[in-house]
Amino acid sequence: AGRLRHRLHLQEQTQTKDSYGAALITWTTTATVWGGVEALSGSEAFVADQVNSSLQVRVIIRYGDVISGINTTWRVQDANTLRKYDIKSVVLPEHRSRPNTVIELMCFEGETDDQ
Repeated sequence: AGRLRHRLHLQEQTQTKDSYGAALITWTTTATVWGGVEALSGSEAFVADQVNSSLQVRVIIRYGDVISGINTTWRVQDANTLRKYDIKSVVLPEHRSRPNTVIELMCFEGETDDQ
């Protein structure tokens, strides 16, 4: 297995209203790609009688037309483990026309609502 061995769903957030007019957030898979997921740092904190953990990861995917509009409102879901990563920053390649160009996504695990 190579560097881009994880099957990933790139999901866009869509907001609709329910029958009472309240905002309803759903996630739509825009693309399914091969990518790499690398843990960078993690921490745990005991706050209000709960253990809160945080995991920062770097996700690397190939650049392409389908995902050229990726931004921090999107998220990444690992197709195998179903772990969800909220995108905090997108590092676009300087030379997008070169073959095998990659995008780096700096993410934190699962902070968004999952509806």
